[in-house]
Amino acid sequence: MPWSVPCRAQTATAPIPTATTLAALAPDASAATATAFATGTMSPMPPLPPLQIKPPAAATEPELLPAGAAPAMVTVQITGERIDESVFMPVAESAIRDNMRLESGAQYFISIKDKRYVDPPRPGGTGILTVPVKIWGPGMRTVRQDVAVRLENLRVEGFGAPDRIYVSNSPESLTHSGELLNGDLAHGSATRFIIHHLNATRRPLNFVFFVENKNSSPALMRVVGDMLGVWNKELQSGHDATERFMKAHRDGVGYLLEVPPGGSVTLKKFAFKPGQIVSGLCEVQILRGHDVKFSVRVLEQHQPDNARREAIGDFYSNRAHGHYSAPFISVNEEYVIGQRWKFLSIGHDALPPTIPNSPPLHGNYGVTYDINLNVVNPNGNRETVDITFAPAGGAAMGSFFINDLFKQTGIVKPPDKVTLYSFTVEPGASQQVRLQTIPQSGSYYPVRLIVGSRIKGY
Repeated sequence: MPWSVPCRAQTATAPIPTATTLAALAPDASAATATAFATGTMSPMPPLPPLQIKPPAAATEPELLPAGAAPAMVTVQITGERIDESVFMPVAESAIRDNMRLESGAQYFISIKDKRYVDPPRPGGTGILTVPVKIWGPGMRTVRQDVAVRLENLRVEGFGAPDRIYVSNSPESLTHSGELLNGDLAHGSATRFIIHHLNATRRPLNFVFFVENKNSSPALMRVVGDMLGVWNKELQSGHDATERFMKAHRDGVGYLLEVPPGGSVTLKKFAFKPGQIVSGLCEVQILRGHDVKFSVRVLEQHQPDNARREAIGDFYSNRAHGHYSAPFISVNEEYVIGQRWKFLSIGHDALPPTIPNSPPLHGNYGVTYDINLNVVNPNGNRETVDITFAPAGGAAMGSFFINDLFKQTGIVKPPDKVTLYSFTVEPGASQQVRLQTIPQSGSYYPVRLIVGSRIKGY
């Protein structure tokens, strides 16, 4: 049988270290440290912080360059009373655009609707408005900037009534792009323009009114009653443009532009879609400098404003197109109450052409009629007199100043007519009535004004 040896577990008890033994084991430790450890009064060591592994540093990306810069301030010079923002805001937008710097591929947006300004200044005053601008582009830093626009309302003496009118109306329906009209703007005189065209293409076009100064000195140009714009309805286009022009012209509302020597400016530019109408009136005066050249064009949207294009204006059709004499007709008439009604024709006696074999200005569109009417009441009773608007050849609308009151009609189709103005004349007295009107594009002119009393039988 195997041997069996009994075993007994043995326990060894280690002595508790003393300060002396610790000092002997760790001669570099201080006696105080050794004593604290031996007596159990040493504070526990703080826990080690968690191990943090930093990712490798990313490569530094280059800073993006700005997409461009807008001017800090531009100045717009205006004239007249009761100035509407539709007069100076397009000029301000053009001034910002012309003084903007864009990097290749950059785009911009001038936020006219977000402008901030006080009321336009009165003549002799100034005002400030701010317009937000955004410039951006691929791979470029977006720029957002507020541009200050300083408005200066100057007192300017003009040259009175214009001595010529340029009419751009043929072809009325545009089927391709090109130059419609060109000529000279003479220093020391005023020139009126009336323009009316339909975009009959299947693509948007740009309307451009371009002015060029080929002289060695700058030319200062004043634009009065600039009411050229884009419209969707033909009768309404001419009516709205004429109404606004007449009010602006009465108040001398306009703006100034300087054409640099050997340079050019775009007086007006806007896009109009297929089926839309470009229409309106304006007057231009050269206040300082020599004569300048102008060109009225319709361009493809990718073409620059100064692009040379073929002439497409038709000077020999039945529609007026080209240069005509002074657009101002003065009429003096008298009506005696109790006699037959007085008929005043607006648009008859067309202005003759200045280009041989060209048509006269049928309807006298764009021509100011200044009518002085003396109404006499020989009766012993107070009498009421009506002035009535009566189209003859088709639907028409009208705009009038009658004794400084502005009156207008809606669309009137013959044989209908509408009363414009009524007044009373005392017994044995007379009354002066002054009317001003302009035959408007899109309407059928001539029309008649009928002056008559309410006496039965007349």
